[in-house]
Amino acid sequence: MGVLILQNDSLSLVARLSNFLGEGKNLNYELLRIGYHLDLVKIEPFDTSRHLEPLVKILELVHAVDDNYPPSQDVENTSESFTKWLLRGGDLGRWVSTLENTVLGHVSLSTPGEYLEPFFNKGIYSGPFPDHIAEISKLFVDPNYRSHGVGSLLLACAKREAWLLGRRPALAVVLESKNAIRLYRHDGMENVGEFEGIHGTNFVYVDRQGVSGALNISTDGKSSKLFKREIRC
Repeated sequence: MGVLILQNDSLSLVARLSNFLGEGKNLNYELLRIGYHLDLVKIEPFDTSRHLEPLVKILELVHAVDDNYPPSQDVENTSESFTKWLLRGGDLGRWVSTLENTVLGHVSLSTPGEYLEPFFNKGIYSGPFPDHIAEISKLFVDPNYRSHGVGSLLLACAKREAWLLGRRPALAVVLESKNAIRLYRHDGMENVGEFEGIHGTNFVYVDRQGVSGALNISTDGKSSKLFKREIRC
């Protein structure tokens, strides 16, 4: 088990937390509203019996606000269809984020699809495809818990696991997924090209940082300006 260190730009957050404590407000609620604390958000391996049903419900919420995800071409608007879509792939692993046993989101890691091969058979990221690439997919977060770093946590976990398998993390994302694209860029992934697929224009992103960039593992957990999340991925 390691401790994931994520940089947070908020000395002001510390002051606000102190104010909330002093005012006697519900700490868990306020942490949820303005940023998560070490002991509240965790990443853990996917377990069908505990996680499948809540994840399907989250997918239904996600699709209701954005029919590009999951793509309407891939699913019907039924729980059974969302379940089948979710369980496809993930042969290299899948993980969920939780907040005090409430499931917040999901990410999976798979052997890469053939559509990625043209981007990795030459150039600086070339190698023995598909064995040197792990494809990140099915990264989604409950709309009620977005903008708190949950997506970054899940992405960091998937990138770390890919590198530990000796594979470079990569993914494809449709043009319309602006928020996802911002996340990938912010978290150190590089756009290496695009292709036209059944879902329209797709951008291909690859992690350029290596395992040390994906996760900074601390054994002492000491830092006054870093907020930490526990991971078990």
